[in-house]
Amino acid sequence: MPFDLKRLAACAASCGLVIAGLGANPAQAPVAASADEHVRVEHLGAKDAAWQGQVFRTSVRVLVDDRWLREHALQPFGRDLGVPLQVQAPWLSGTDAVEAIVEARAQDGPTFALGESVERFDRVGARLVDGREWTAYERDFAWRARRPGEARFEAPHVRVAWSPEWRDDAFQGRQPLDRWDELLRGTELAVRIDEPPEEGRPVEWDGAVGGWSVLARLDREQAEQGDEVVLELAVSGEGAAQAMPPMAPRELRGLRVLASSSRAIEGGVVHAWQLACDRAGRASVIPPRVAWFDPESGRYASSSVEPLEVVVVPAPGAPRNAAPEDRAPAFVVAGWMKLAVAVALAASCAIAWVVARRRAR
Repeated sequence: MPFDLKRLAACAASCGLVIAGLGANPAQAPVAASADEHVRVEHLGAKDAAWQGQVFRTSVRVLVDDRWLREHALQPFGRDLGVPLQVQAPWLSGTDAVEAIVEARAQDGPTFALGESVERFDRVGARLVDGREWTAYERDFAWRARRPGEARFEAPHVRVAWSPEWRDDAFQGRQPLDRWDELLRGTELAVRIDEPPEEGRPVEWDGAVGGWSVLARLDREQAEQGDEVVLELAVSGEGAAQAMPPMAPRELRGLRVLASSSRAIEGGVVHAWQLACDRAGRASVIPPRVAWFDPESGRYASSSVEPLEVVVVPAPGAPRNAAPEDRAPAFVVAGWMKLAVAVALAASCAIAWVVARRRAR
């Protein structure tokens, strides 16, 4: 059979087309010249101004083309991430102008690399950008403004490792034919920080800012002499957990401060003082006042808590040792009665002596 070069070339071309067709993926997303056509990062602020001491929030939003990411992205670390991207920013732990506030994080969202750690982002659904639909993931941050001026957040970055082409390996699975690493830049964010006004500022204000409520209570209404009772002051509201604890109660009657402590609760903090019941009788305490600046109304507010009382009974077998405010009136009355009796007796003796002298004459 004669050797036909044209036929052989045609067969080779035909085989080549068949092989290429088997290796191609017709549903594959178009390969981009740069990852920024499929991945973006933004830093958004809930407000453009805040008060010194106020807690405010910002959010890092990552927009991705899910299909492109599945087909071209590489894992940036040894472990698998839900979304194989690394978000970077120099201000993650705070700056001179703002203090980072630790809050509960997302529990159900996919994992990202955030700085050098792995954390979850909330999936917030689709966003339409430039006529295209992107999937949005967000991570919220809480900050407490430290000083007046401007809090400037440098632009965040997202690191993307990807390959334009892949091959299927019988032993290692899907493998990239190349690796491109890109660092995509977002935009800067600036928040103006204002100082609360001096007008109307209470003397007990210590820089606290937020909308708060205050509740005070004693852990019991009756105790024995020598026992301890606990005064609790619960402060709840935005930023309450980061506020300075108030001064210890000073207006004590029959009680004495032994120790103090604070513990965080959901949405606030509880300050507590251990009080010793030194004397039997009715003891009372006026809880310390708490003042704050309310950013919503632009005015100062302070707590107004009524005095709290506890009945202190004598310990078993011990003589009653009433509190001074309980026993003072009785002693005063008894003293005046004794003095009146003595004066009356002296006057009677004097009169009797005078009458006896006159009769003797």
